[in-house]
Amino acid sequence: MPASPLVSIAVPIYRTEPYLDGCIASIAAQTFANFECFLVDDGSPDGCGAICDAWAAKDSRFTVIHKENGGQASCWRLAIQRAQGRWLLFVDSDDALAPCALEAILAQQARTPHSMVLWRWTSDAAALPARLEAPSVTHLAQPDLGRMYLEDLLYYGWGRLFDLELMRRSGVLPRLGMTYAADMLFCIDYARTCLASGAYEDFALLEAPLYFYRTDNTSSVTARLQPCYCADELQATGYLLDLWAGQPGIPQEDRQLCLLHRLRTMAEGVGYVLAQEEGAPAARRQKAQKVLQNEAFQRLLAECAAQKLYSPHAFWLRRGMVRPSGFLYRLKTGHPRWYHRFYWAGYWLHTALTGQKSPLLF
Repeated sequence: MPASPLVSIAVPIYRTEPYLDGCIASIAAQTFANFECFLVDDGSPDGCGAICDAWAAKDSRFTVIHKENGGQASCWRLAIQRAQGRWLLFVDSDDALAPCALEAILAQQARTPHSMVLWRWTSDAAALPARLEAPSVTHLAQPDLGRMYLEDLLYYGWGRLFDLELMRRSGVLPRLGMTYAADMLFCIDYARTCLASGAYEDFALLEAPLYFYRTDNTSSVTARLQPCYCADELQATGYLLDLWAGQPGIPQEDRQLCLLHRLRTMAEGVGYVLAQEEGAPAARRQKAQKVLQNEAFQRLLAECAAQKLYSPHAFWLRRGMVRPSGFLYRLKTGHPRWYHRFYWAGYWLHTALTGQKSPLLF
């Protein structure tokens, strides 16, 4: 391996033993070979550490870091400190890269040096391209931040190429102490810093899916929500409300859909607490009420009401009633057809009462 790799890759690892070997193999098989990869074993109690050690023993591009459990952000920070590449990207340890991913990403960065490079993802491994001869590229600018949020282009740390020099110079780092939404806040902080620095003018989105995002890992933090979900998402809600209020040029419909997306996120978090979280019913209701009373949640509800936006949760939540969100959560997860009937009945009633049609977001 050359002394100075062009790109550094960081893989935070915790309890992904069934998928880890495939993830690392997809990195090792890249058509662009001048990289270093940090396998950060975040105190994983299964066989992940041994898998990492075996790969490092046979491929010098891989370095293993064994550490106490501290969460994804701590792994990312450690890799950022150790990385020697010009560029950095992240890969989750149950996911995979297309064989041509690094080659395509770095080629696009070279073609458009003043654009931040992003790429699409897929949950179908068979859809990953082996080669990418003439990639389709969409350029997005600051007014597209709302659309990018809605299309998950600002949410995941593994969907973009990071400028290590700019990151270190600006001090933008992943936030510690959050399990949910930390990667989104980090990515938005980074994007805003890049645009403000003048080094980058826009985003270059590779339309081909270069990343495989696994959705069937039942042990992931998104498969069964942890008790910190609502607290983390409340923090993200306050951040996003401030962001949208201060971003000129975002189309009104995009703003409205962003508000509805955030309301759905928070309402379904409340619904999950009531319907599935462990604990006595009274304790769950008390927690749900505390979430609802949070200043960020109340700001969100007020903004949605001011713009006459429809959500099946909004009527009840504005009146301090959380139990309907538990009912809607159970309906949506257990009986989606009935949920959609309920949604449409409420939508047309809302339209009749307000005299205007709200954007739709199920």
